[in-house]
Amino acid sequence: MKGIPLWRVIARDMKVMKVIKVKLRTDIKNTAWWGTILLTLNFTIVFLVMALLLAIPFLLFKILFSVIKDEVFDHKNIKRFQWIGYIVLIFLTSQLLGTLNDYWTIKNQAGFETYDVVYKFNGYSYLFLGFGTLLFAEILKISTQIKKENELTI
Repeated sequence: MKGIPLWRVIARDMKVMKVIKVKLRTDIKNTAWWGTILLTLNFTIVFLVMALLLAIPFLLFKILFSVIKDEVFDHKNIKRFQWIGYIVLIFLTSQLLGTLNDYWTIKNQAGFETYDVVYKFNGYSYLFLGFGTLLFAEILKISTQIKKENELTI
């Protein structure tokens, strides 16, 4: 197997830590064009997700200022909560795609074809936060409709 200089990988085998020396494979055909495309796509996704994550504090401040002005049951707040939920779920999805990319890289380019590469999913908090925010937005939407109906009654 052709390869470039040795790369050190720490692998967990139950409670024992092992250092495995691995040669990165360079004999895969046509790695240049798809590797460049994949790297460009990864950086593009990362920058877009980071821009979306920077929008969350802005949305939270807008919600906070509308609460201070006693405009809690407002259609804009519902949209803001929905956006926060979608952004968190997009962030989780981008993390999962990055993990799949890392898995593929380790499995195919680092020569781990005979080893089982295991990934432990740690995104449950983002999953619950995203769906919880969307659920709260729906509750706020229903309560806004009820408030409008109550304002119309005599």
